[in-house]
Amino acid sequence: MGFLGCLLMFTLFMTLSHDYNSSLAFFRFKSGWSCPKVNLKCTFKSPSTCTWHRDCRSPQKCCPLNCGKHCLSSSDDPCTEKLETKPCSSPLNQWYFSTTKNRCVPLNNGICPEGRNSFKTFDLCKKTCLAFGHGEPVKH
Repeated sequence: MGFLGCLLMFTLFMTLSHDYNSSLAFFRFKSGWSCPKVNLKCTFKSPSTCTWHRDCRSPQKCCPLNCGKHCLSSSDDPCTEKLETKPCSSPLNQWYFSTTKNRCVPLNNGICPEGRNSFKTFDLCKKTCLAFGHGEPVKH
């Protein structure tokens, strides 16, 4: 099968795939993967666990995540992590990605999330999880 045949098969696979975003994420994160691209300007900074790729254990890379930088490997997906919460006196709502609802869901005041599946804004949650292949694609 020539190049055009392979390209046609790939296009057909992507078109017929049940979850288009997950298919893209599969190809993007395998060998030679790079950090997910989240197109969002952060208006705040979150604590980072790394500064450079060399700060992470191989094969992890230091990737922008939730307005900070964290070590991620190709198999890490913060949007599928189980939500851990604790009571707190936070005046702001936070967001997490619900895999059962396939969308970002708010947490009520008085509940603080722990872990990487917690986001300060809806846009940050949605765009991050879209980059990891979850949620509904943005319609133009």
